[in-house]
Amino acid sequence: MKFILSKEMLQFLLTISIVFLLFFNLESISGNKRIFTIKI
Repeated sequence: MKFILSKEMLQFLLTISIVFLLFFNLESISGNKRIFTIKI
C-alpha cells in the first residue's frame, strides 16, 4: 500500500503535530498529570 506525500499532506501532518504538541504542553503546564496512551 503506497501513498504519495504531497505538499498538502506534509502541511497537514505538520499542523497536526504542532497542535498536538501545543495541547500536550498546555496539559502539562495546567498541572493535569494525565497519561496519554498512543496506539499505533
